[in-house]
Amino acid sequence: AEEYIYQDFIALPWKVVVVLLLALFTLATTLSNAFVIATVYRTRKLHTPANYLIASLAVTDLLVSILVMPISTMYTVTGRWTLGQVVCDLWLSS
Repeated sequence: AEEYIYQDFIALPWKVVVVLLLALFTLATTLSNAFVIATVYRTRKLHTPANYLIASLAVTDLLVSILVMPISTMYTVTGRWTLGQVVCDLWLSS
């Protein structure tokens, strides 16, 4: 029983590091894609088909960073699913 407690104690600092890194990646992804969308939307010179494609890709990446990455972080750190079957089905379909 003591070795499990020791393993949990060792694992905790790594979990904190993983959570911080994944949260940083999620925040960076969200902000950078929001900036791309805002820039294409607000700058008249950027209203070209190629930039619309880039903005479209930024929208999908933004949705992934908002809807998928936080749940993935939680699942990665805890190692179990706690959000129920419906959310599981939605998350797996994304």
